[in-house]
Amino acid sequence: MKKLKTLLMASAAIGLAGTAQADIKIGLAGDMSGKQSALAGPGSQVAVEMAIEDMGGEVLGEPITLVIGDNQHKAELEASIARRWYEDEDVDAIVGINLSSGAIETVHLAERFDKVAMVSDAGSSRLVQEDCTPNHVHWGWNTYSFSAVVPKAMVEKGNDKFFFLTVDYTFGHDMMADATTNIEAAGGSVVGSVLHPLGANDFSAYILQAQASGASVVPVINSGADTVATIKQAGEFGVLDAGTPVIVPMIFTLADVEALGLEATKNLRAPSSFYWGRDDESRAWSEKFKERFGKMPTFFQAQAYSATYHYLKAVEKAGTKDAKTVIKTLKSMEIDDFFAKNAYVREDGQLVHDMYLVRVKTPEESEGEFDFFEVEATISGDDAYQPMDPEACKLLQD
Repeated sequence: MKKLKTLLMASAAIGLAGTAQADIKIGLAGDMSGKQSALAGPGSQVAVEMAIEDMGGEVLGEPITLVIGDNQHKAELEASIARRWYEDEDVDAIVGINLSSGAIETVHLAERFDKVAMVSDAGSSRLVQEDCTPNHVHWGWNTYSFSAVVPKAMVEKGNDKFFFLTVDYTFGHDMMADATTNIEAAGGSVVGSVLHPLGANDFSAYILQAQASGASVVPVINSGADTVATIKQAGEFGVLDAGTPVIVPMIFTLADVEALGLEATKNLRAPSSFYWGRDDESRAWSEKFKERFGKMPTFFQAQAYSATYHYLKAVEKAGTKDAKTVIKTLKSMEIDDFFAKNAYVREDGQLVHDMYLVRVKTPEESEGEFDFFEVEATISGDDAYQPMDPEACKLLQD
């Protein structure tokens, strides 16, 4: 097997630590060092390296090179990295891409330069609606699918009044709009919302506003350090112990539970696209990941592997790295791995697969390290994802 070459690119210096070229070059773009890096970050690099190694380190007889870009959780830097990679550095495909606004610009750059984008981090449903392109696939969760998991379960339990605590950028706005649609469809109502800046430190005023709203459920639409701070401060206000209102973090991973502890997060519910302990296949892959990284994977890291592996399989099947041919091939392939179950890629570029409602275990229920979640419900992809929209997505208008 030809040696896997990993070229590290510092996002500020914009230089490659080496000059090796390869016929298949993949870029992993994401927050590698900032506040959200625990969600994907260096763990996603390990996952992508595993995918390349599982392909034998080469496709079509040529070696695969991996380059890493740290966007420091800045959308403008994410787009700058993508432009440079596509235009100047012969990168064939970018995976990861963790900020919705940066992802939207990246997929249009992929179309402009006729490259591939495998968006496995960002969640905006716009990526398969007004911002769909023939050059990218949205590999995994989106704001609609996650927001579809929670409302039905909450309304069925009599919790039908919702108040949003939402981060103020593209992802937050899109998920709040999608969640509102799903809440109203389930028979619930939205009684209010409050926006907070990305990277906020003090959530006390927002939590008090949510408590005073009369809501029975507070979906927390943020991620990473923002989610950890929100849950921690809600606990300090006694909201978690009281159970009124019910706090539902909409992006919640193993890394968040690890940061807060089981005692502080026990019995919280959240949507998820993957859990390492779901079945034997997910456990087997996750144990291999843990051997390399020291921790079990988040759903973002599992998605990064799956997106990379299937991109390379599509190149192999197509017999070419031509971007549009590869994307068309992906849409014709059977998708079934440890991550994506009952899966397929739609014509609008959305990977559809089963989704899950998970519950955080109590300390007494946990049977060991990283045994944090119980899969409480499985929602089929066809029920979770929004219908294709011919009026929004140009790919459906031919």
